[in-house]
Amino acid sequence: MIKKATLSLLACIAAAGCAAPYDNPPSQAVAVRPSIPGPIPPVAPAIAPTPALQLRRAGSVVGFPVVDPVGQPVGTVQAVAVVRETGEVRDLVIASPSFGPGYYISVPAENAQSTGDRVILNGPMVSWMQAPRYAAPQISEMYGSF
Repeated sequence: MIKKATLSLLACIAAAGCAAPYDNPPSQAVAVRPSIPGPIPPVAPAIAPTPALQLRRAGSVVGFPVVDPVGQPVGTVQAVAVVRETGEVRDLVIASPSFGPGYYISVPAENAQSTGDRVILNGPMVSWMQAPRYAAPQISEMYGSF
């Protein structure tokens, strides 16, 4: 049941825009600063630039089969994207007939684990099958020649 005071308050606000009873009284009103004209200066991005990566099609886990946590096959590692200066693996480039001929997915290395003879991706196979797909020229744009 709606109280009569609530109805009269809503009617007042709708009709005249009057203040609600809990607003600051005039003696305690908060001063509003006038807006400053002019454009807002751009803010530098808070994200650090990504180090230059390059593809390697040999070594580490290249050629390993890729599976999800329950062992369902996802694809095969075709290449790894590494930091040029340190050799740290950042991304895995994975191919699969399920992605379509000539298409790949790029998976951050933190979402994968090597277990000696295969790579296990975190998350179900369905999520990886829905990941963005890239053609070879797009992979080359992201990491260099493919």
